[in-house]
Amino acid sequence: MIRDTDTIAMPGKPHAVPATSAGALRSDPFAGSRYRVTGRLGRGGSSDVYAAEHLALGKSVVIKVLKVDLADNPMSLDRMRLEAQTLACLRHRNLIAVFDAGCTADGRPFFVMERLAGQTLLAEIRTRGWLPVEEAVALVQQILAGLSAAHEVGIIHRDLKLENIFLCDPDDDGRRTLKILDFGIAKVLPGADVVRAPKPLALRSHEGMPLGTPRFLSPEQVLCREVSVQTDIYGTGTVLYELLTGRDPFFNVEGYLELLDAHVSAVPPTPSTVAQQSIDPALDAIVLRALAKAPELRFESAQAFSDALAAALTLRRVPSRPPRLEAAMPSRRTLAVGLFVVLGSALLSALIALLIGRAL
Repeated sequence: MIRDTDTIAMPGKPHAVPATSAGALRSDPFAGSRYRVTGRLGRGGSSDVYAAEHLALGKSVVIKVLKVDLADNPMSLDRMRLEAQTLACLRHRNLIAVFDAGCTADGRPFFVMERLAGQTLLAEIRTRGWLPVEEAVALVQQILAGLSAAHEVGIIHRDLKLENIFLCDPDDDGRRTLKILDFGIAKVLPGADVVRAPKPLALRSHEGMPLGTPRFLSPEQVLCREVSVQTDIYGTGTVLYELLTGRDPFFNVEGYLELLDAHVSAVPPTPSTVAQQSIDPALDAIVLRALAKAPELRFESAQAFSDALAAALTLRRVPSRPPRLEAAMPSRRTLAVGLFVVLGSALLSALIALLIGRAL
């Protein structure tokens, strides 16, 4: 998808340039295909994104196409094709769906995705500042569910951030579904059979340059080391941190090199010390574990991360009960026994006194 994915849709209805404005575009890149452009939605570093309509079905779709000036760039071509293959092989409610692909008349690859109504998490946070704990955790659990599906088939996203996560408008039951976008720099792990990566594999960093978005890079990405499931755990940890606090883990760090160094060596402030809401120590510990510098210290899987969040929420919902008043007061049974003992002692004392009086 694109870097400014929050421009794809607005709350309540899909956002696009009206169909009457399509003629204002310089050209329709999909002329001769089964799709007609209805508007431009956004531009990324390597691609353009359009609103379009399937001519035969009249269905609204979103199409991502490689930019004209990159049509002869082998790496860009491979990335686009691999992203299309990756998304097409994944079937999960929390992942954007791809259902068609092709090439424009001038040979640029494109793929067709479902049309969503809503906005990115970045737009959501810009509007609200931060999200309540239970809402933030529930959304992150949806992210982890989508990642689990990708990880199971050997695909690592490695560019998780708020603008790459789309929050759909509420459905009829009031539920909001979350969709992970932009698998443009995804990593296909060795042995994954679902995606036939081009040869040589294009998704690599330039020599000595980390691949990803600087403010959200994992330590291993900064150091240009192998990525793994734990790389996405780190990315999800940054997202959770932002949802809870309204800030990224290294919000107080400026400068490109300083930021890279912070990912490798600096421990971020504990969320509870930054947030404007109450965050339990258990949740603090979960976030910091997800952001651990060493991959092996993070959660072993997306599911394990989700399970830990569920346990933390369960603890949060258990009310802390004050000591019962009854526990500090004698029970009725205790009072009755005490009274019986006192009366018995009094009667016994009186009887002994009577006997002694008669004896005298």
